[in-house]
Amino acid sequence: MGKEYLEVEKPFLEQLKNIGWEVIELNEITKHDPTKSFRESFKEVILEPKFREAIKRINPWIEDDQITQ
Repeated sequence: MGKEYLEVEKPFLEQLKNIGWEVIELNEITKHDPTKSFRESFKEVILEPKFREAIKRINPWIEDDQITQ
C-alpha cells in the first residue's frame, strides 16, 4: 500500500467509520469488481443505489420517479 493511502486515505476512512459512515474497503480480490462497491463501473462517481436509499430515508414520502428526476 502506498504512503498516501496509509497516511491520508486510511485515517480519513477511519474517521468516517467513527461517525457512522459505511466504509467499503476493497481488497486484492474485490478491487477489480465494481459491484462490490455498489456500482456497475468504476467510472461511476455517484453510488446511485446508495444515493437513492439515502434520499428515500431522508424523504420517506418521495416517489421513485421523483428521485430519478
